[in-house]
Amino acid sequence: MANRLDYYDGKNLMNEGDIRISASSIARYITDTNKFWRELMLGESGFEGSTASVLGTLVHNFAEEYVATGTVNGIEMEDYIDQECSKNPEIDGNIIRDQYPIMGTKLINDYVRHNMPSFIEEFMIEELIPATSAHGSIYVGGSNDGIIVPGVSYIEGAESSDLPGTYNQCVITDYKTSSATSLPDTIPYAYRLQLLTYAYLYSKRGIHSDRIRIIYVTRNNVGRVGKFNEKTKKYGVVKQYPTEVKVLTEQITEQDYNYIEGLINVIARSIRLWITQPELRSIIAQDARL
Repeated sequence: MANRLDYYDGKNLMNEGDIRISASSIARYITDTNKFWRELMLGESGFEGSTASVLGTLVHNFAEEYVATGTVNGIEMEDYIDQECSKNPEIDGNIIRDQYPIMGTKLINDYVRHNMPSFIEEFMIEELIPATSAHGSIYVGGSNDGIIVPGVSYIEGAESSDLPGTYNQCVITDYKTSSATSLPDTIPYAYRLQLLTYAYLYSKRGIHSDRIRIIYVTRNNVGRVGKFNEKTKKYGVVKQYPTEVKVLTEQITEQDYNYIEGLINVIARSIRLWITQPELRSIIAQDARL
């Protein structure tokens, strides 16, 4: 039985042969071109889950459920841990169970309850190139953690596509879990492109954002003990790193919108070339083996 926390890829919204460029893969087109094409067009397996990704899903769910219901369903999350651990023995359920309640609670108390989103976990999809006899439609899409629309409060079951008119000065938000003890001071490039893609998708619904925001929440690295000193018969002092929430907000401009729309459409046209002119695949993917 499927769990509500399972990844949703939107395939039921597309026809057989259609292709979706995911928001999280946009940066990979630039930074890891070969991998981008091998996963998207050759069907090679990509990321299949880890302790970190399962933990991230649960912390995201903590925030989502708090916004939707004011509480959290621990039974559903425990079932999800069991499910993912049974699929991949390398996933450490003990670490996940130790961390997710602490991280999720910290995220809610330090950020979510003071910055309630208007919409959460919306899957958005936009057709870039219509289907032809040679290929299916080419889309861009993905699920965004949340968006703050001024004057609009969260209502269960409501969707941003139902909003009348246009809205401005919105904030795209995304939660990121991290095991790092030092966090960046600016939004990393890959995350920036991902959030700009969500901003682009929302703009197609008449919802215009002027800010993007990453909310980091770190693991609770406390209780660590240093090496034992035989001379002093004492353990060394090790710095402790309790769970931290760090918010990074950056302005976006019309130039950013133009850039991401142009990049998305370049990728879509490259996919069409891959399909219609296979002799160009090695050039497109930067791999002579193709």
